[in-house]
Amino acid sequence: LPGLVHCSGVNVMERWSEASIKAIATREVRKVELSTSLSTSGDERRQEEAIQALVSFFCFSFSAARQHARDAPPPSNEVLGASAAAENSSRQGGGGENEFFSIRRHAVTGAAEAFLLLPWTQPKAYSTPGEVVVPLAHLMQKLVRMGRNDTEIPVGMVFCHLTRLRVLQEDAKVMNLAAEGADLEDETTPEGEAVARLIESLSGLGYGMPPTGRVPVRFAGLEFLISALETEFHALVQGGRAAVADNAPIAYMALQELYPVGAIVTSTMVGGIGGTLVALRIADAHYEPLRSLFGGRKYSYHIMLETVVAMAGEFVGVRFEHIFEEWTGGKEIGIPPYKILHP
Repeated sequence: LPGLVHCSGVNVMERWSEASIKAIATREVRKVELSTSLSTSGDERRQEEAIQALVSFFCFSFSAARQHARDAPPPSNEVLGASAAAENSSRQGGGGENEFFSIRRHAVTGAAEAFLLLPWTQPKAYSTPGEVVVPLAHLMQKLVRMGRNDTEIPVGMVFCHLTRLRVLQEDAKVMNLAAEGADLEDETTPEGEAVARLIESLSGLGYGMPPTGRVPVRFAGLEFLISALETEFHALVQGGRAAVADNAPIAYMALQELYPVGAIVTSTMVGGIGGTLVALRIADAHYEPLRSLFGGRKYSYHIMLETVVAMAGEFVGVRFEHIFEEWTGGKEIGIPPYKILHP
């Protein structure tokens, strides 16, 4: 119970009434009841007393924590530390207040461990003639395969899809900011390509554009999530960007900064064409989490590449996936098999 109090966060506690706290406490105690001897003791009075004692303790813990939060002076920057500063950044990312998730941190190191979605602030999914709205919870269910009733997502699992999240945000921005009457169906233009990619992503999420035509698309809370990821993994993100800018060795977990979706790469290692230099475009990129034999989590980096080849007198689009083998430390950017073609 103290752990639940700590993880819930002060802002969440401020919104809860005593009745809400008691209802949540009773529900959690009933779960515990099923796995203890209380459920089979037959002593209903003793059982009810135990539940009431736990409920009282739960309410007291919340009240004490809430009062402590009110009485405590605002922390200085030194006391706040990097972890809390990152939390504030995620709350203010995108020019507003983050009401979509909080961050659970390690009790000792302060490192971010999981995003806690706040169910009561998630908008309902809908597609109307005026707007298409995708809740953050729905997006996470599709990307990280979290359950319908799950509200906690490991931070590393979300970081795996940072490139995909950025693409969704940018493509939605292109559609929403396009001038009225602009031709967005021509996929040979950057705008048309972005809109086509967005519509394909929406279709994969189970959404369709209304028959009335183009409408604004909003991924609720996405800008806060991206801001939080880039803040929590600041060293990786900035290190990757610096490596790309300076052509310096890059870390394996920073490859998302080297291979953005839409970038053109060249390679002589495509099989079956005798080492001919080939240009390819990156269609997708993400890390795939894996479990080792000892239970630890590892990540493999996948990029989807596409190119055009001549076949039977016609040009045919071809897609294939490449998986990068993991390395430790930094690796020269020129060594990976696909080199970015800079304009």
